[in-house]
Amino acid sequence: MSYRKFNAYSEDSKKSSHPVACSSKDTDEAEDNFGSLTYGKGSNLLKQLFYMIGDKNFSLACHEYFKKYEWKNTTRDMFVNVLSKYSNKDMIKFSNEWICTKGLNSIRININRNGKNIVTNLEIIQEHDSIYRDFDILVKV
Repeated sequence: MSYRKFNAYSEDSKKSSHPVACSSKDTDEAEDNFGSLTYGKGSNLLKQLFYMIGDKNFSLACHEYFKKYEWKNTTRDMFVNVLSKYSNKDMIKFSNEWICTKGLNSIRININRNGKNIVTNLEIIQEHDSIYRDFDILVKV
């Protein structure tokens, strides 16, 4: 894990954490919100999007977004809407739960074994403060 990613996750685990995307009442508050959490978690979210929708679709979405909005001011929702065209996932839900929500997910594993200690059932549960983020987790065995 890179230092930037570790630092961002460390910040996100604190009670003083904030979402990657958040509103600010003034420029002082906005400057306080930029730091290891915004840059570290933000860059990792872009990597996650790349893997979620695939490199070709992510590249096509970015190309369309930059072409469509060149020389214009944009919002996060504009980017999310373009990503949605190239994804079979609910990108608005993703944005709301991962970009607009503070905190980290936790993963819990339930393992059931038979009398011979052989695994009969393995369940991976992803949780976040009572919000279930239902995006696939890749598990390699």
